[in-house]
Amino acid sequence: MSSILKTPLCQAIWTRHITEVDNKFPHKSGSGYFSVTGSFPNGESRDELLHTIYASLGEKAKGTIHTKSDGTGRSEVKFKKLAWLNARDGSKVEQHVKLIDKDGNKFEGNLEHAQVHIYFRPSYFPAYKKTSLLLEAVQVMELAKADFTSNDEQDAALLEELGIVPEPWEKQVGNGS
Repeated sequence: MSSILKTPLCQAIWTRHITEVDNKFPHKSGSGYFSVTGSFPNGESRDELLHTIYASLGEKAKGTIHTKSDGTGRSEVKFKKLAWLNARDGSKVEQHVKLIDKDGNKFEGNLEHAQVHIYFRPSYFPAYKKTSLLLEAVQVMELAKADFTSNDEQDAALLEELGIVPEPWEKQVGNGS
């Protein structure tokens, strides 16, 4: 079993499913997932994360980790954990994601767009030639500022500035009646 690794500082996005199980696309066992996406501000921090994973798993893991980039230098990486596992005796073993603040105390609250370190366990699956990043804990280092604008809000502002704002979704598809 691999050791628990820590990401460089990143922005936590899509944080709803850190504490709430996502059952939209369950695992074949029927278990939902806990998950969070780490948004890395530049290629350096993403490369540092990948280097840490490759150092832990070896050369076999190169090219097996899914990252998503928006073309501006930001990269997003998703970390997941099954909500429960089946034990050998048939019982379910529940799992949870540990949420802590920078001092190591339990964190409760909204951490969308907060600066965090994500603790995870990389797991390489040779049959699929894929590496999963199994979520263990999220350490909140700094909450988002009140005047923070998300990537989506920045994109919408740019489209508006360029005068190419798409019409509202309701007008595109009708009002549903």
